[in-house]
Amino acid sequence: MPLLLLIAAVTLALPPGTLAQGQRVGAWVDTVLAVEEPSDAAAVSRLAANDIQVWFSGTSNPEQRNRIQRSPGLASAVSYGLYTELTFNPVGPVFPNTQRLNPFSVARIREAVNWLVDRRHVAQEIMGGMGTPRYLPISTVFPDYARMADVARKIEIRYAPNPDRAKAVISEEMGKLGATLVAGKWQYQGRPATITFLIRTEDERRQIGDYVAGLLENIGFTVERRYGRSGELAPLWIGGDPAAGQWHIYTGGWISTLISRDEADNFDFFYTARGLTDPLWQAYKPSPTFDKLAERLAQRDFTSIADRTKLYAQALELSCKTRRASGSSRACRSGRGAGRSRSSPTWPRGTRGRGSGPTPCATKGGPVGRSAWGCPASSPTRGTPSAVRTGSSTRPSSGPRKTM
Repeated sequence: MPLLLLIAAVTLALPPGTLAQGQRVGAWVDTVLAVEEPSDAAAVSRLAANDIQVWFSGTSNPEQRNRIQRSPGLASAVSYGLYTELTFNPVGPVFPNTQRLNPFSVARIREAVNWLVDRRHVAQEIMGGMGTPRYLPISTVFPDYARMADVARKIEIRYAPNPDRAKAVISEEMGKLGATLVAGKWQYQGRPATITFLIRTEDERRQIGDYVAGLLENIGFTVERRYGRSGELAPLWIGGDPAAGQWHIYTGGWISTLISRDEADNFDFFYTARGLTDPLWQAYKPSPTFDKLAERLAQRDFTSIADRTKLYAQALELSCKTRRASGSSRACRSGRGAGRSRSSPTWPRGTRGRGSGPTPCATKGGPVGRSAWGCPASSPTRGTPSAVRTGSSTRPSSGPRKTM
């Protein structure tokens, strides 16, 4: 169960210039020069200097947001499309290859993390107010949340921060696993119960990872913090076999590629083996009840709105007890709506450049030209605020979500 945080993205743009109005067939630009720019501060400076025209990433950094707002040559708009989570490895109770204990194979321990983490602290302190607490696998700004608000709010209240309850549940379940608490530290078969935590470094997920690691250490776990960028960690959490025991938790992140009126298939995607063919997804074993609910909602197997609402409410209730811990949504500086340019495969056809020559664009993630999932450069997989100069026009892709 991931910890979700919804964030908004901001698109930066110079006032559009005068463009020729003659007939044009195909894309508006002839050449796109792609480079990597991992720093949001440097990206804003390069946009202002016209060194790059588009930055297909974003920032949830309040300092950069204020800088953008003060810049007379850059405009911005807020969109809600990004969310972060804690992704748990569900294999266990011990990893067969290493015989190391995996506490997060236990559903009640995954559920207890909801009480351990203070999402509001993450949104307000770590994200500087550019985040909104998120508890569920649906966006708080999309229509389904409004439809299910009565159910959602009850769940959010139930999982409000309660560290004492989290510690009590985790202690009970650790005892059942055969672990013992020695001098304030959990041990299993005479060795420290060590959690390997994969922490992304490109954005606020580094701070989120350190915050959660500290909470786990406070209740007795030994935490090995393994820092890395997307391309470094993806072979472990999504490309590798989760049974190999190379990790326990990952600071995951997702981007909504469109404003979705119907998020009913999110349960099937995020919680069942039908979501993806990758090894981690194939290790998901939801309860038969939840699995059937997710499948019915994904296939729209209902006959009325009332029937859908009933199924949806049951799925929301079970989602917090399954695999991910939702964290927060981000409010970032980028395009309007959801994911905007970064997640759209149509941006090469809609981008308009000023003058002649190639249009330089930059991306924040891994090496330009490929992503950790092997996606083409024309469809990047990470995107907070997109930064755009000289009037760009992009549309969301047809897919509802991508990793970042």
